[in-house]
Amino acid sequence: VHTDFSINGVMSELVKRTSTNNPTVVITPLGSAQSGGPLAEVEARFARRMAAYEERMAKAEFNESRMAAFEKRIEKRMAKAEAVEKERKREKKEVEAVAPTKKAHGIHMALFLAANAEGTSRMKRWALMLVSIFIVLGQCTVLMVIVFEASEPRCMQHSDCNEGNFCAPDWSAKIYPGVCADCYEADPSTRQFLIEKKGRTYLSQGGDEFWDEASQYCNETDTMPTLCDHYINSREAMSGGGFLVLIFSAFVALIPAVQDLDQSHDESIVMAILKARSPLFYISNRLRMYLVPCLVVAASAALILSDRFTAQNFLLNGMAIGFASSIDDLLSFICLRGREREKVEKKVEELLKQEDKERGWKRNRLYYGVLVLTLVLVVVFTEDLVYVFGGEVNVSDGVTRFSCGDLAEAALFLPFIVQIGAGLFMVAVNERNRSWFDKVKDTVMTFVMVLLGTFISDRISTYLHFRVD
Repeated sequence: VHTDFSINGVMSELVKRTSTNNPTVVITPLGSAQSGGPLAEVEARFARRMAAYEERMAKAEFNESRMAAFEKRIEKRMAKAEAVEKERKREKKEVEAVAPTKKAHGIHMALFLAANAEGTSRMKRWALMLVSIFIVLGQCTVLMVIVFEASEPRCMQHSDCNEGNFCAPDWSAKIYPGVCADCYEADPSTRQFLIEKKGRTYLSQGGDEFWDEASQYCNETDTMPTLCDHYINSREAMSGGGFLVLIFSAFVALIPAVQDLDQSHDESIVMAILKARSPLFYISNRLRMYLVPCLVVAASAALILSDRFTAQNFLLNGMAIGFASSIDDLLSFICLRGREREKVEKKVEELLKQEDKERGWKRNRLYYGVLVLTLVLVVVFTEDLVYVFGGEVNVSDGVTRFSCGDLAEAALFLPFIVQIGAGLFMVAVNERNRSWFDKVKDTVMTFVMVLLGTFISDRISTYLHFRVD
């Protein structure tokens, strides 16, 4: 094995071997004129092999350079992927660290920012405002339907109703399904009075056989003709622990309401900062601040009054209303991707960075406490509220009756009055209203919008409650 592969090294080795084996052989140097012999052939073959070897080495070096470049590209991509993964982990940790205390803004803030973004057409802006209005009205309608369905549940037979009630024809004069009504309406003299003086012509439907059966059922089951048997029995059976759970359930049911108040307060500040002329968003904002909390209290009270006063029912009804009142926040998770929600939060944080929100936070917590107290009062003093806001009078004896059919009025009227008073107070002391003219204008517009929103949701819910196809 020769380590010297140069021409001179090979020639030296050949000279050594030939001179040793055959001394008569003369070796002609490569550079001499005598060429073409065996040595020249060896030299040519060796040169070809060396050329092929050099060519292979050149190709190997080229491939090696390409491989090195490819490895560098792979390393760059891997480094970029690792950087992206590290950034995602960092953002996830930040979100997890801030999530328990960070206040998220719902679908209405996203719609408002999208409507007032640069390049948004007028048609798209109005479409987004209408979506916000429809969401709020839909939420109000759902809560109002809960009030009606809980106070006057539909039935197919008398035993479907609570004690002291029977299955009467509904307002559309349908007997099956009907609605649960207080047993005093099954009394012939009272029913005649209600038909002639109150205009309840639907009570004339059903025929004598139906009303004789209803009257017999009520005579057997109605133990307190002038009172609502179901409410009186439930209240007397309520324990001290049940009352404690009632207060706790009131706090739980109204937590989404106070969160909505905080979001609405931030939206009003953002509207003032951007100086955006969005009348429908203004209406949506006021309805969420002053009408939705009232209906949340009414729906919670109606659900509680329609069932037994037990700790389990208090807690379940409070959680159910809390879930129903947070529908707009749920829509933000359904309709908006994570990146879009992050953009909304960053934009709002940037706009509110220099704002003092301490006053609004305190007012909302005070309003929250008033709503909780209102809910507890409605449940505990329903009988007194019925005598104030409802109550039926039988002409034959002149006795004012506590009707189970008036539970809806008891659940609605006190929260509505409290909400009107608290809403007007909060609008009047709002620091955004600089002059008295602005305060009066905002107060009047808020009052009108709340009344209009209540009327619309009441009409829609009444139609849905008594419509059966």
